[in-house]
Amino acid sequence: MVRHEVSRIPISPGNVSTSLLLNSEQIILNVDSFKKVRIISSFADDDPIKGDLKAAVDFLINQLTISKSDITSLLDGNDKTKGKEIDPKNQEELDISIEWNNVTTQEELMKSLRENDSAITIFDLHGGHSENGSGVIKLKDEFVSVYDLIGKVKISPIVILSSCDTSPIDRNHNSTANAFFLAGAKTVLASALPILSREASIFIARLLLRVKHYLPQRLKGDSGISIRWSSFVTGMIRRTFYSELLALLEKKSLIKNEDKMHLLFHVGLYLDPLDSDWHEKILTEISAKVGFSCVDLKNLIEKEFMMPECLKYIQLGNPESIIIATEEHIPLVAS
Repeated sequence: MVRHEVSRIPISPGNVSTSLLLNSEQIILNVDSFKKVRIISSFADDDPIKGDLKAAVDFLINQLTISKSDITSLLDGNDKTKGKEIDPKNQEELDISIEWNNVTTQEELMKSLRENDSAITIFDLHGGHSENGSGVIKLKDEFVSVYDLIGKVKISPIVILSSCDTSPIDRNHNSTANAFFLAGAKTVLASALPILSREASIFIARLLLRVKHYLPQRLKGDSGISIRWSSFVTGMIRRTFYSELLALLEKKSLIKNEDKMHLLFHVGLYLDPLDSDWHEKILTEISAKVGFSCVDLKNLIEKEFMMPECLKYIQLGNPESIIIATEEHIPLVAS
């Protein structure tokens, strides 16, 4: 999932896999399609994690700023960018409007979905899947099966489930993710294993940060290049993989916070655009900073970093059929 662009079509039940395999229709979106994102949230009043996602989004999207001097320091710390000048005030970014919908009942959930016209819908709530039953999502006052909503609501082409057990590896095929496909989703980012709230919240916030900053830069002007949603998410998973690795090294007191920031910048240079042999080059950069060999670093990864949070998610469905196109490409595709 880090080395390659990966998506999966469920092999069961047959009506889901057949529908996904036969549906070759491409969905063409542009950068403006991502100006509005709906987040549907539901937790009990005393749930300790109910504010995690909002806190992460508010910090990363609305409060996180970087000064021109910090940017200059990052640029000068790398041979590829030394001497370049970037003014953060002149960098193009997407003005995202996040619609927070707190629901408590199935009726409120259905109302929110019927009114939803966003390309992306994020679900921030608990999930579950009993051994012999179907996947459910937990609202404040009740459990809801998405199977009961099929044909009654409108589903965004992109669904992101920040919930546990939405496509669990140890349960039957009646998963919440599969229900969203039957309800109309084109692709679902779902959890294969239980996820930690804080890390999951940071993952979702970083995804929105990538929409806000990366998409406009990728698509802008005559030199803009269209991107498939599958590639967009894979790039996010790669960045998060190394971010979580560096966080582990910082926790083990092998690097300092300022070292981590510089390494994250270096990682980005190898990933966007993707460098040849990028994984080995990134590990070489990290090993030089921590002061031990790539072999020792790989051993540490194998022993202590085999299941970071970002690898608990699976891209399901047809994310490669969703194309975020530049303005130059949209008329061409349409014709």
